[in-house]
Amino acid sequence: MRSIENFPKLTDVLADKLKNPDFAEGYAQAKSELNLAIELSKAREARHLTQAQLAEMTGIKQQMLSRIERGQVPELPSLAKIATALNIRVTLEPDGSATVAMM
Repeated sequence: MRSIENFPKLTDVLADKLKNPDFAEGYAQAKSELNLAIELSKAREARHLTQAQLAEMTGIKQQMLSRIERGQVPELPSLAKIATALNIRVTLEPDGSATVAMM
């Protein structure tokens, strides 16, 4: 059985994988999508809302809100409804990243 010390560090494995342009592009995209999900979730929690309450406010099913908060990219009309209900500004950047600001 291998000792934990014999395994490579995750940061070293990731650094090696990021040398591949296709992997790096996919990684950047996934990171942007997850960051948006985290920021939307934080904004909802900052407003002291449950997913069910936000679903009622937006007309978006709670299950879909859950998927969005786990990284599924929402369609623009859904994102606009969420932003309006949470009173946030979502800025989509040309590189695919997004920023969320409380208003």
